[in-house]
Amino acid sequence: MPKAEKSPLEKNKPKAASVKTVSVVKRPVQPVHTCRRQNRSTCPVQISRPEYVIRWYRMPDEYFCRAYHYTYCNQDIEQKDGVIDSEEACQELCFSKEEMIILPQFRIL
Repeated sequence: MPKAEKSPLEKNKPKAASVKTVSVVKRPVQPVHTCRRQNRSTCPVQISRPEYVIRWYRMPDEYFCRAYHYTYCNQDIEQKDGVIDSEEACQELCFSKEEMIILPQFRIL
């Protein structure tokens, strides 16, 4: 028996797509640090007693990190603000490799 010819609509009908299962591996979110000073004067209502701690930033066109008082509420808020907690971390995050080679404070004597 001869095959029946498909109509033009059937010929142009899209083929069913195959479905693939993809597993997604969730990685912990790395905090994004900013070299800018973060100003926070208050904490959310749930946090009754903020602490004042030293954090670090770098001003544009300066060759050192500066300390400032930051209103610490909790670790989650601090991570969202992207503050830097030490002078060493500020130097590592806020200076390029070229700056570390050129600037005297990074030279090993």
